[in-house]
Amino acid sequence: MAHKKRYTSTEEKKGYSKDNDINNSIVYKKLRRNLLRIAFVIVIVLLISSFVWTEYQYSQRSPTTVNYSSYSTNTTSKNTLIGKPEIDFSLLDTSNITISLSMFKNHSLPVFLEFFAPWCPHCIEQGPIIKELYQNYSSKVAFYSVSVPWDNVNYSELYHFEFSNNYTWFFSLIPSNEISILTDYNVSGVPTIYIINSQGIIKYSYTGTTPYNVLSADLETLK
Repeated sequence: MAHKKRYTSTEEKKGYSKDNDINNSIVYKKLRRNLLRIAFVIVIVLLISSFVWTEYQYSQRSPTTVNYSSYSTNTTSKNTLIGKPEIDFSLLDTSNITISLSMFKNHSLPVFLEFFAPWCPHCIEQGPIIKELYQNYSSKVAFYSVSVPWDNVNYSELYHFEFSNNYTWFFSLIPSNEISILTDYNVSGVPTIYIINSQGIIKYSYTGTTPYNVLSADLETLK
């Protein structure tokens, strides 16, 4: 016949209580460890889901409002802004820092200014060309890519475009309430590129995918 455990002394009772505390502590640690693992998995799943959703939106974008153009030769004789002072504007970049053209002029830096859209085929083609220019001229020229707000481009898409391609110059998005920037710079298609000297004077302008040798030759004249 089984007998219930009887405590014969205060010491035995204390020992039993201590064993319970140890067991509870072990259970608590295991539970805490499992909860942390579950939380970690949830965070990873959310990050992956967010990335996949962004990729899907990116692939499904159907640009219809842009006047695409293939490579065009130097348009300096056609653009009425050539030889005129830059038109200043200020925008937040992807790091939430306010960027303005006058900021570069105040530091006597020429500016390579690109108006683009992250989903634009010609802009995607232009990206590696600008990256190579940046690698060779960033010590003497400021590089600034400004996304148009066409087709509901947002900062998440711009951020994805910048960092997935390992582009390290300045990127901003024009808000829909500041669309006048595009009018000021005669932007009717993307990419549109302006090269501005250190005095803030517009020297060159291109629309369409423009090759490295053309743009680098222009930058060389600014030294």
